[in-house]
Amino acid sequence: EGIAKLSKCSYERMVAHFFLAQVYLRARFNDLNSAQTLELDWDEESGTGFITAPTLDSKTQRSAAKKTTFLPMTGQTPGVTSFNWGLSFIDERRAQGVEKFRWKMPTPDRHGGWLDIPMDVTTAGKWLRSLLSSGGHADLTLVGTHSLKCTCLSWASKHGSIDITD
Repeated sequence: EGIAKLSKCSYERMVAHFFLAQVYLRARFNDLNSAQTLELDWDEESGTGFITAPTLDSKTQRSAAKKTTFLPMTGQTPGVTSFNWGLSFIDERRAQGVEKFRWKMPTPDRHGGWLDIPMDVTTAGKWLRSLLSSGGHADLTLVGTHSLKCTCLSWASKHGSIDITD
């Protein structure tokens, strides 16, 4: 959340927002990247809301019937801190001119803009490891974009900070 909020680099902010969306929507990289829309359901009074990113192109939708039914990926905003990552993600996409693209995480170009080409999962994994490394995290060899689909409870359990057998 800190990188999405504070980074001076527009590419880093954009990628960090996308990764936050992956975590909070519990989405696979490619499922979120090919989502049809990003929809914000926001309650001004409570300061909370939901982001929904429906997709027809999901790894879990293989049958003909499922391929014609949207998979609704939904996450709450704000998340674990007071930072409203969902509203910020939509604002960041608009500010960088990315909302006009089909892909939720397009490929950066060398001139500071974006290409209407989906970022590939290998490149996204390198971005993720780089962002985590700059935040002081070590031993990221097993971290990839699919790591973000795990739930926070799973992360805590794998880290050993909680015992789920109690």
